[in-house]
Amino acid sequence: MVDQGKRRVPNRLGGRQWHQLPAPKMPMPAQLAALPLHLGTLIRIRRKLREENLYEVPLEANPAAPAEPVEPPEEALRARTPDGRWNDLSDPEMGSAGTPFGRNVPPHLTRPDTRIMMDPNPRDISNLLLARDTFKPAHIINALAAAWLQFENHNWFFHGTGDPADCIEIPLSEQDDWPERPMRIRRTPRHPCSHTKTDRAPAYVNEETHW
Repeated sequence: MVDQGKRRVPNRLGGRQWHQLPAPKMPMPAQLAALPLHLGTLIRIRRKLREENLYEVPLEANPAAPAEPVEPPEEALRARTPDGRWNDLSDPEMGSAGTPFGRNVPPHLTRPDTRIMMDPNPRDISNLLLARDTFKPAHIINALAAAWLQFENHNWFFHGTGDPADCIEIPLSEQDDWPERPMRIRRTPRHPCSHTKTDRAPAYVNEETHW
């Protein structure tokens, strides 16, 4: 019942945002009577943002891909599949290995920005913010946290090793002790089926399962 009530609350009431809703000018205890209207609207907005917070990255259809079965396989109804397919029975590919992450901004509104990629220099930022000349203890965690995070990160996402011939070159200062000049970092491989327009941000696949 509470869940159904949340769905009935619109994001706006009378064209007004939640913080613009009327509050009676009366002593504080009486003003509490207006809280359900405000809180109900906030709950609705929060629910909508949680459920619809990502935009799907469109990819061209792969003609070599086999036709998707109408019904999920029996094992997908009992347990997760190794490649992450059928987590959503209505959208079998969602979150599976080899698909791109959803975006917080509609893909058609995003643009790659290469003009300021090196301003500020990422190596300088790394040295200023992350370099350690002395041991700095973290009192809230123990040494197992580092190993656990490495395990989790590699299980969450991996964009591939990239092409050694396609690298981002980062200029270094003369005092930098990095062994090569310039520093070369492999670019994240683009999805082969993503659009080819140069003014649009490409799609990047995740070789791991998103979930």
